[in-house]
Amino acid sequence: MIFIFNKVIFNKAIFNNTLLKRKACLIFITLAFILPTSGCALPVVEGVKSVMAKQNIEEFTVAATSGDAEAQYQLGNSYCCGNGYLFDTYQALYWHCKAAVQGHKFAQLELANIYAGKIGLMNQFKSQGMAYQDLVLAYTWYTKAINQGVEEAIAVRESIQGELTPVQQQQALLKSNSLLKTTCELRIAENPAV
Repeated sequence: MIFIFNKVIFNKAIFNNTLLKRKACLIFITLAFILPTSGCALPVVEGVKSVMAKQNIEEFTVAATSGDAEAQYQLGNSYCCGNGYLFDTYQALYWHCKAAVQGHKFAQLELANIYAGKIGLMNQFKSQGMAYQDLVLAYTWYTKAINQGVEEAIAVRESIQGELTPVQQQQALLKSNSLLKTTCELRIAENPAV
């Protein structure tokens, strides 16, 4: 096969340069060995990703439990938006909330997205029988994110604004501007006390 490749390609005028011949040969050999094994490599790559995700969660958990807002945000992302290792609605909400309450602007955005039903995690909420949408809290957290300069929150907040009554909008604005900590809530349909 390499002989045919050499005869057909290397004898052309465009490959008079020796360095160019070497590069072309290296690319060809690499492709010749990688393409047939690429199907076998996929499970290995996925396994490595899973192990790395587990390690990331463990590392983030240590930092997050000690109060590191960035680690809390990353841990929330691992549970809600990760690469498939672990999805946990409660943990995603819990860690995003911890970071958002500390003022992490992107955690505030993600928390607002959770409450607005704007991310894939909402399918988990529905399948688990949870009240998966709270537009007042979404509006509150979008406003907090906007106040910290997260421009992408503006359009999303405007998109849900029409679904809120003026009283609800006012409640959300008061919550977002108050000195009191804004809380996070996840209500379970069967057990409202949770």
